[in-house]
Amino acid sequence: MDVYAFGIVMLELITGKDVIMMHDGRRTEYLSTAIISVMAGEDIETKLGDFIDSNLRGTYGLELALAITRLSLSCLIRDPTSRPSMNEVVSALVNIQMGSMKFLLSN
Repeated sequence: MDVYAFGIVMLELITGKDVIMMHDGRRTEYLSTAIISVMAGEDIETKLGDFIDSNLRGTYGLELALAITRLSLSCLIRDPTSRPSMNEVVSALVNIQMGSMKFLLSN
């Protein structure tokens, strides 16, 4: 499987947004570019919280969204040899899932 494409799909799932976002009906922006900007700036949690799909906000902690976002962005690294393998992505997702189970059980 294409790790880059999987990273894009993960971003779409967690944000509920399309790959290409329209602003004011004219300007377009790639979802990945917008998320990279958020992750590189200040106050990541607040800004990322604005991107997360509203259906997920109350159910899962922002820490889990942050973990999935970081994993997604690692799949989008320009140099394909620097991207994780699908096995590594699956392992990371399992670890994130374990964290989500702990979060849900504690609430």
